[in-house]
Amino acid sequence: RYDGSVTTDIGMAGGSFQTATGLRSSTIQFTNSRGDVAGVAQAYDETGTASRVALWFNDGLTTRQVSPLFDDPTLDGARYSAVQLTDSGLLIGYRELFQARSALYTHVFVWDSHASPGQERTDILIGALGRSDALNDIQFISGQHDMVIGTYRNLGMNNRQTGFYVWARGLGTFDLDSLVGTELFNQTGISSLSYLDSEFTGSYSFVDTADGVVMTIENHDRAGGLRTNQLLINPAAVPEPAS
Repeated sequence: RYDGSVTTDIGMAGGSFQTATGLRSSTIQFTNSRGDVAGVAQAYDETGTASRVALWFNDGLTTRQVSPLFDDPTLDGARYSAVQLTDSGLLIGYRELFQARSALYTHVFVWDSHASPGQERTDILIGALGRSDALNDIQFISGQHDMVIGTYRNLGMNNRQTGFYVWARGLGTFDLDSLVGTELFNQTGISSLSYLDSEFTGSYSFVDTADGVVMTIENHDRAGGLRTNQLLINPAAVPEPAS
């Protein structure tokens, strides 16, 4: 990393991230407008063989390890992979849980560089009463409002889409369906977000605005009719208590 006068090494170093001969390897995956950098580092076993990986984050001052080390999927464990670093310092991605070489469940994680030490990472466990067998996906990341919006599915529901969630910085994770009609939303014509089931085929889209994220839902019924509804997801109007 070069600041115009000084070059500084970034990425993970020391311990298992460095061989006895001093070899280490960190790869940059993301940067943002503030100069934050995030990437992946190799870890080595006692023979010097690269066998594990971890995500890391650097804010120009320090490098922090984002995710636990992951042995390859031959062992039980969780593998973290990032998909975006926002300008406000949120690193967002997926956490895959492995057992006996098979990826069983996928969750979304958010790592907040501004959170208190030890509190940076949130693994989003929503759906199926928050059990680990819910599958979560990312549908929209709001850099303007520091929110992640996505869907969750329950393996017990045959992988059907069972709802939408929102994670908001400093507020936590919410089930959108349970909040429809509360002051979190300015909503028109929506009674439930759960299921785009056999009665309808539908689509949804998201747009960042100054007031929040506008979610548009279009449903086509069996007769071919089109119904369009919109929600304004406003993190400034989260009901109390937040959970």
